[in-house]
Amino acid sequence: MLAQHKKDIDAFLASIPSRSVRTLLATDVRSATALIFESPCAARPARMIVSSFPRTLALDETIDSTVRAMAELIRGDGALKDCPNIHERWAQMARKKLGRGELPLSTMLARETQAEQLALALGRELLLVLSIEEEAAEGSHIYSFARAAEWLAEKTGARTAVVVPSSFAERTELDPIFYGAARLQHALLSAEQPAPIFRAHAQIGRPHPFSEAEQKLAKAIALDRELLAKLELNQSVETRRHTRYLVDVLWREGRLIIEVDGWETHGNRATFETDRHRDYELSLSNYLVLRITNEEIMEDVQLALEKIRDAVRFRTIGEMR
Repeated sequence: MLAQHKKDIDAFLASIPSRSVRTLLATDVRSATALIFESPCAARPARMIVSSFPRTLALDETIDSTVRAMAELIRGDGALKDCPNIHERWAQMARKKLGRGELPLSTMLARETQAEQLALALGRELLLVLSIEEEAAEGSHIYSFARAAEWLAEKTGARTAVVVPSSFAERTELDPIFYGAARLQHALLSAEQPAPIFRAHAQIGRPHPFSEAEQKLAKAIALDRELLAKLELNQSVETRRHTRYLVDVLWREGRLIIEVDGWETHGNRATFETDRHRDYELSLSNYLVLRITNEEIMEDVQLALEKIRDAVRFRTIGEMR
C-alpha cells in the first residue's frame, strides 16, 4: 500500500507546472504531507518548503506564515546568493539583516515584493506545499486558504501543492484550485502532530537550515581535522536500484552515511516506514547507515562525534581486510 501511495505522490508532484496550484485530497493529510516531503520528485526542485496548519487561517496569516518560512530558509543558508534578477536595494537590506542574524524581511516593503524577492533568492525551482487538517473548517476560511495558495504561486512563481482532507471534495470554495485535483485514499497515521510546522529541504553541502542539531554537528565536524577531511554535508547518493536519496552526512570513500533524526520530522508511521526502506536500499548498495538523534547531538556533541569516529574506523578496518 505504501509503495502505491509513493507512486501516486510522485505522479501528483510531476503534474504541477511552475506558477500553478494543484490540490491533493487525502484521507490522512499528515501522512500525505510526509510522503511529499520524502518523495524523490520533491527533491528535484532547488528548494522545497512544507507548511502544515492544524486549522485554516485568514488569507493574510497563511501568506505571511509561508513568506516567513521562506525568509527562515534563507537565514539558515547564512548568506544571500548572487542572483541577477534580485532587486539591488532589496539585496542590500537582506544582506544587512542576515549579517545581524535577522530575517531578510522589511515592514517597508509590500508583501508581494518580499515574496517575489525571497523566491528569487531561493532559486528558480521552488516547491511550496500547504496542508490543512481541519475538516470542519468554515467555507470562508477554505476559500481564503485557496486564494492564499493562488497568491503564493503567482507571486513566487513556485509549483504549489495543496493537501486537504478528502471530505473537501464537494466544497465549492476550492473551485479556484480544483483543476487537476488528485486523490490519495487510506489512512496511514493516527498520532497527533502539532502544527504549524515548516519544513524545507537542505542545500547541498550545508547543514539543514531548520535543524539546530545538524548545524551544531556541522560546527563540531569543522573543528575536527580528521573528520572534516572525510565528511560532506547533505549529499545525494544513488543506490543500486537507481533511486536517489539526500543524506545528512556522507563519507563517500568509506560508503558511510550519518543521519540526524528528530521526533518532529521522523515521529510518524509514514516517515518511519520510508526511513526503513531507504536504509534497506542503502544497505544493499554497501552503505553503512549510522543514525544519531537530535537529542544526542544537543546534549553531548562530542559523544556523537566519537560514534562517527568509531564508524569511520570500522569502515576503514573493513576496507583493509
